[in-house]
Amino acid sequence: MVADICHQTDYPDICISSVGAHLKGPADVLSLLTAEIEACTEKMKSAAAEVTKLAADPSASPATKMALSACDENYSSALDSLSSAQEAIAAHDAGTLNSELSAVITFVTTCDDSFAEMTVKSPLEGTGRILQKLGSNCLAIAARAHL
Repeated sequence: MVADICHQTDYPDICISSVGAHLKGPADVLSLLTAEIEACTEKMKSAAAEVTKLAADPSASPATKMALSACDENYSSALDSLSSAQEAIAAHDAGTLNSELSAVITFVTTCDDSFAEMTVKSPLEGTGRILQKLGSNCLAIAARAHL
């Protein structure tokens, strides 16, 4: 069941590897969605901690620190959206669920864009890619959920 659902996402390998640690109970669409949101939340918290650490580095340029500040705000907002997405599942609110999961991807993209705007290389490039893939997988699984 996990493989069947994950193969309907854009990133099935990431889906399969990320839901395992968070899956509780039977592997149905809703439990997989909850597990993937938890995996995304865990990675987002780790990314937020990385931002804090990078921003505290005295050798970071002012432009990098400015971009990191934008990432800090966006990752915080993304965590709020992930929490709201969990609440939307509990409330059987598909519209809010999709809106909040789409917002997560937007917040991650905005962080990435802030480095481009400052014309500095992002130290979060790989992290941003993984977060976008997890967010995309959440949306794909949510599309299969019948709330």
